[in-house]
Amino acid sequence: MISILQLIETIKNWNALFPSYHYYDIITIDKWRWNMPKIRPSTDIRNKYNEISSFCHDYGEPIYITKNGKGDLVVMSIEAYELLSGRAELVSKLNEGIEAADKGDLYSAKEVFDAAKEGL
Repeated sequence: MISILQLIETIKNWNALFPSYHYYDIITIDKWRWNMPKIRPSTDIRNKYNEISSFCHDYGEPIYITKNGKGDLVVMSIEAYELLSGRAELVSKLNEGIEAADKGDLYSAKEVFDAAKEGL
């Protein structure tokens, strides 16, 4: 049986690889507190832009913007977006590799390094 401390540590390790902003509808534990998504009305973009920008940059988390009470946009810092898109690309490349391995398209380390040297 897993203890609550082991569960929290597992979640922290998972969040180090995949921060909570990747999972829009899941509550995660961050520093022993519940971390809920930040939701703001669309008027805050106009009226409180600096506050929204500061939050996104300081915490690296997105803010969900609603329009007429329904989800409309997600606002995040450029750094958070680049990290998110980089991770998505990495996962895509890893999945390609897994699919190739499943099909038997495997290469030895020597073949890989030889191909890399030719590319330089």
